[in-house]
Amino acid sequence: MSPEEEMLPGEYDRPARKSGAVTAIAIINFVFGGLQVVCGLLLMVAGAFIGKLLGDVAAGAPPPQGMDPEAAKQIQQLGQAGGGMFAGFGALFGVCIMLFAIPTILAGVGVMNRRQWGRILTLVLGALAGLSALASLSALPKGIPNIVISGGYCVLVYVILLNKQYAAEFR
Repeated sequence: MSPEEEMLPGEYDRPARKSGAVTAIAIINFVFGGLQVVCGLLLMVAGAFIGKLLGDVAAGAPPPQGMDPEAAKQIQQLGQAGGGMFAGFGALFGVCIMLFAIPTILAGVGVMNRRQWGRILTLVLGALAGLSALASLSALPKGIPNIVISGGYCVLVYVILLNKQYAAEFR
């Protein structure tokens, strides 16, 4: 008996061709992950710049007339510390945003390679995006861009990745 005859029916029914819809989901994951990295880096740079600017303004500002020189020095030191804290918070938030990029990019790799874990991770990210879109409903009309982007991603991910034809591509 040849190896082809020993296979169980339906064992290798997966299509040999990769669909464009699933590849599009992977590309969207890559784009969103890349945008998260860029936004995180920009937030870090902007936080450092504004923090430095605040510290410099506090250091160079002349004290009000009649103020005790010791109190003026303390105010300047507080202003410089506040600028440093602002820069630190900008860096922290930037790193947090970039940490969210890691699973998004990994999901793109998994979906591109048609791995089941990539499909599941993308479905989880789609659910989180859907929750984000629902949360943005309370901030109308400001939240409309997030509703459109996050909600659209959620719907697209679920419509494509839960379709039996496309789900058969994953192993």
